[in-house]
Formats: sequence, C-alpha cells, structure tokens
Amino acid sequence: MKKPGILLLAAALAVCGLAVFSACDEPGHTHSFGEWTTVTEPTCTEEGLHERVCACGEKESEEIEALGHDYKGEVPIEPLCTADGEITYTCSRCGDSYTETLEALGHDYVKGVCARCGEEEPYTEGLIFELSEDGASYAVMVYQGVAAEVYIPSYYQGLPVTSIGGGAFNGCSSLTSVTIGDGVTSIGDWAFYRCSSLMSITLPDSVTSIGEYAFRFCSSLTSVTIGDGVTSIGDRAFSDCSSLTSIAIPDSVTSIGDYAFYYCSSLISVSIGDGVTFIGDWAFEYCSGLTSITADEGNPVYHSVGNCLIETESKTLIAGCRVSVIPSDGSVTSIGDYAFSGCQSLTNITIPDSVMSIGPSAFNGCSSLTSITIPDSVTSIGDGAFSGCSSLTSVTIPDGVTSIGKGAFGDCNGLTSISVDPQNQAYHSAGNCLIETQSKTLIAGCMTSVIPADGSVMSIGDHAFGGCESLTSIVIPDSVTTIGDHAFTGCGSLTSIAIPDSVTTIGDWAFCDCSSLTSVTIPDGVTSISERAFVGCSSLTNITIPDSVTSIGDYAFGGCSSLTSITIPDSVTSIGDGAFYYCGNLTSITIPDSVTFIGERVFGVCSSLESITIGDSVTSIGFFAFEDCSSLQSITIPGSVTSIGDWAFWGCSSLTSITIPDSVTSIGFLAFEGCSSLTSVVFEWPYDWVINGEWLDAEALSDPATAAEYLTDRYLNSYWHRYW
Repeated sequence: MKKPGILLLAAALAVCGLAVFSACDEPGHTHSFGEWTTVTEPTCTEEGLHERVCACGEKESEEIEALGHDYKGEVPIEPLCTADGEITYTCSRCGDSYTETLEALGHDYVKGVCARCGEEEPYTEGLIFELSEDGASYAVMVYQGVAAEVYIPSYYQGLPVTSIGGGAFNGCSSLTSVTIGDGVTSIGDWAFYRCSSLMSITLPDSVTSIGEYAFRFCSSLTSVTIGDGVTSIGDRAFSDCSSLTSIAIPDSVTSIGDYAFYYCSSLISVSIGDGVTFIGDWAFEYCSGLTSITADEGNPVYHSVGNCLIETESKTLIAGCRVSVIPSDGSVTSIGDYAFSGCQSLTNITIPDSVMSIGPSAFNGCSSLTSITIPDSVTSIGDGAFSGCSSLTSVTIPDGVTSIGKGAFGDCNGLTSISVDPQNQAYHSAGNCLIETQSKTLIAGCMTSVIPADGSVMSIGDHAFGGCESLTSIVIPDSVTTIGDHAFTGCGSLTSIAIPDSVTTIGDWAFCDCSSLTSVTIPDGVTSISERAFVGCSSLTNITIPDSVTSIGDYAFGGCSSLTSITIPDSVTSIGDGAFYYCGNLTSITIPDSVTFIGERVFGVCSSLESITIGDSVTSIGFFAFEDCSSLQSITIPGSVTSIGDWAFWGCSSLTSITIPDSVTSIGFLAFEGCSSLTSVVFEWPYDWVINGEWLDAEALSDPATAAEYLTDRYLNSYWHRYW
C-alpha cells in the first residue's frame, strides 16, 4: 500500500519541479539575481568583467571600469633658483612611471640677497650709485653703459635703491627698455630725457612721483604703465613723446603738471582717475590725434562729456579732443587755456550760448579751422585765442565782447575779413582792421595794407599783423605812436616799411623774421631799439639809427646776415647781448665812447668782421663777445677795460696780435680758444698775474711770443687775475 503513495508523491514533486524551471518562459516572471561574481579582474588601463545568475538560470554580466594609475611622486632632483628640477611619478599598482620638469624657483631677494642661494641681486653694468646723506639708501645717479636693456635693482650693497636721479639716463639713445626695482620711489627730473629708442616703461607701485621732463623726447615710447603709487606727474614729464598712443592715469595721481603730455601727437585716448584734482596749463596741448578723454565718475574736480574734459565747478572746458560740438547743456561757460590748441584736423566747431569766455590760445594752431561763430554770450577772448588758425578767413565779433587779448588773431595769415557788431561799445572795425575804440589800438590787421588814417589808430597792438606772410607793404599813418611787441613778426613778404616820425616806441620782436625787408629808417623820436626788434631780417642791408636812441636791446639785429655796415650814434650808452649776433656780412664797426659795456655774443659769428674800434668808456668785454669772428685780424682794447670775459675771442683764427692794457685785471676761461694765428700778445703790465694760485713770471710775460703761447695754449684753460 505504501508503494503507490510513494509513487504518487514523486510524481507530484516532478510536476512541481517542472513548473519551477519552466516559469522563466511564463509571462510576468521577474528575475531574482544573486551576488556579482568577478570573471576578469580590471587593471590600471583595461576593463574587467563580473556576472550574476538568476534562480531560473539566466545570467547577467557587466564591465568593470579600469582602475586608472595610482601615481605617487618623488623628487630625485630638487629645483634651484636658476636650475630646473625633476619629479618622477610611479603607479603603485602597475609600476608605470613618467618624469616632469620642475621650473627653476627664481631668486627670492631679501634686501638684495637671495634667501635661498645667497646670490646678490644683479644690476646692469654702468649704473653709478650714490649713498644718501643719512646713509640709509642709494640713488642711481648716472648710467655710463651702452646696453639696450637696463635692470635697476631694488637693493644695492644691502640698502634699498629709492630713486633715479635727475638726468641719470639723459640722452641714452641706445636704451630700449628699463626694468625698475620695486623699491624705487621717485623718478628724477630729466631722468630719461631724450632716450629716443626707449619703447616702453612700467613704473612699479613703489614710485610716488615722476619728475619734470622725466621722459621728454622719448620719441619711440609707445606704452607707459603708471603704478598705483604715483601721486604727481611733473611738468613736461611726457612732453614730445610722439609715439605714445594711450595713457591711463591711476586714481593715486593728484596732479598733472604743465605741458605734461604736450605734443604727444599720436595720443588717441586718455583716462583720468578719480584722484586728480589739478591739471596744469597746456597739459594736452598739441595732442592733435586725441579723440577720447574721460574722467572717472568719482572725480570731484573734473568730469567728461562728449569727449570734452571739463572742470566741474568753474565750468571750464580743459581739453576738447577734436570735437566739433561743445556740450550745450550749460556745463561749459568758458573754454580754457589751450583747450583745442594744436588740433590741426579741426575744421569747424559750434560754441554754445552758455560760453562767456574763450581762454588764451584756446584754438591756437588749429590750422584747418575755416570758420568760427562766436555767440553773443561771449564777453572775453584771451591772448592768442585763435593764433595760428591759418585757414580762418573771416570772423565776426559780437556786441557783448569787451576784452580781446594780445595776438588773439596773430598768424591768421588767411584772414581777409573781420567785422564787429555795430552795437559793440569796446571795439569797431574799419577797412578790415579790428580796433579797440577807447585806446585807439589796432588789434588785428587782417592782411590789410592800409591802416585807417582818420586818427582812430594811435598804436599797432601786439601781434596785430603777426604771421601775415602774404603782406608785401603797409602804410602806417602819422597818428601812430607805438608799434607793439611782435606787431609784424613773421611777415616774410614785407619788403619795405615807412615808420612815421610820430612813432616813439618799437616793441620787442616787432619786425622779427621779416626776411624780405631790405631797409628801415628809424624815426628821431625813438629812444630805444627793443629786444630782437629786427632779429632774423636776413635781407636787411641798411638801417639808420638816429641820435635819439640811447640803447640797443638784446639781439636787436641778430641774424641780419645781409647787413654790411651800421653806424652807432654817440647817444647810445648800452648795447645788449647778441645785438649783432650772426651778422655775417658786417665788415667793420665803431663802438662810440658813450658805451660802457660790450655784452655776451654782441658780435658773435660776425665772420666778415675785419676791424672794430672800441670806445674809451668800455669797461668790460662779455662772454663770447667776438666768438668766431674768423676775419678779425687786429683789435685795440682801450685802457678803460678791466675785464675780458670767458671765450671772449673764441675762434678768432685770423687774429695775429693784441695788446692787453694795464687796466685789465682779469682774463676769462678759454678767452683766446681757437686763436691759431695769435703770435704776439703785449702785456702793458706783465706783473702780478696769478693762475691757479701760481704767480706767472713777469719776464716771460714781457715776451710777446711767450705771452701768446701762454694765452692760447699753456694756460688757455685757466682763469687769469691780477693780485693787488
């Protein structure tokens, strides 16, 4: 009975088992996988494999990511200050390795000595250092080398280098770059003056001041980085840096000196930090390429509008940046000194009604400016405001103008029409002449050849006809008593001029560079020929000086190279320095007894001067008085002379003999330099002469040949004096 039951149980189990193994194929079955079993182990660079199995026998496999290298670094070669090191990386699993370079550390200078290797900080050979008075620091005073690249250290001999002295690199034309140590605090005056090959400069934050003329004429300088420590930029510091294109002035700077960026003709953009509270006169004059100038919004003194830099409180336009329209929002009431000076590309400009004054030289040198409208709001026009506006053809002065400065329209050689509003009480125009009504002064001549003869003109003002290059002749009426300074300067086509007897005063530089002027008669009422009155009148062959003249000013006839003779009347008591300098055709001259002093270079480079008579009242002969008078063969020094100045007869190569009267007590340094023909010198008193503390032998000086050798050779470089 048991056997059938067992068989039934087995059969039931068989049926049940068959159901388990066949369930994978049944709908809705869910695999129940076991643990993962690694089939292939992963390596550093290759993937591995593991799998797991379901109760139903189904297998699932997955890749195991590569382990990657486990590099550990070791440094077999340590880097040094100047030598590279090495680091080797080795994988702890597979042993793979590679090596990298560790860059040299560089020196870690502490007070000029490297803290790691002990090497002293290098500096360029040729730098000359000077210890400060307190012994605490050094300054670079002179550079005597020729290297193109110069390194200035932070320390020298254990002490900080704090300054670059005045003129230290002056004229180093081969210098292309400079590295300045962090300890330097000041760049002295003229420090890099005329370093014409210097291309860029970076000033460290330690620098606090840039001296006057520091980088002037660095014509190759294209890039300047001013450190955040700089507080002041000196006068003309970057003047004439003609390659400089942009400049950013940091917030630390408080003042920019006069002419600081004068004639930086390639300068396009300028940004001014919020710390600047002072900008000097002409700071951006003749920056003819300047198209963008901005002031930081936080600046309390200046702001910018439409590329115009404006002094906020005074509402003065400081720099115009070649703009043709000045802001008309009332923020500008005056156009400052030199604001548009040298903007040679400026052709026209609109001045808003808010403007009341146009400053001195505001549009000076705007040579392309063809027209200008001065609004009724303007009351004053400064000195030289439109001088050099050579394309300007016409101007109308409104009725509110009460002040026009000297030379306001000087060198406007295209100006053919100038008119004044009939309501103007201070000025009027007549025959294209601008006249100050009350003083009867002709302000601008507008290239006219006839000055009104109705008595309305009593004086020709300063610069009135200055630069009128096409003016060939002019009639001055008898009402005129004064010809002002520079009145006809640069009138290169003026061939003759009749100065009426009414004139009593001829101003400084009055006829300067009137190169076609051939003759002048000075009226009897004139008492003084002013400084440089006829300088550069190279065609002037004849001039008459009346007996009324008592003085001839400095360089009065300098450069009158066609002048062959001149008579100085007995009324003259003083002849200024260089009065006849470079009068190369002057052959002889007599100095009257009334003259007491012959100044410096009075007859310098009068190369045709063969003889001269010096009056008996002259007491001293000045420096270079007869410099390069190469035709002068003899000269008599009167007994009134007590001193002969330095270089007095320099280059008088034809001078053969001279007598030194006993009145002379001093002979200057190099007084007879270049007197190669001088073989005879007679000392009327050969005694008591001392040179460099040495008494000269009177017997030797009594010999004319020996005395000549002493003066021209042996004791040429000495100062002679007589001991009493």
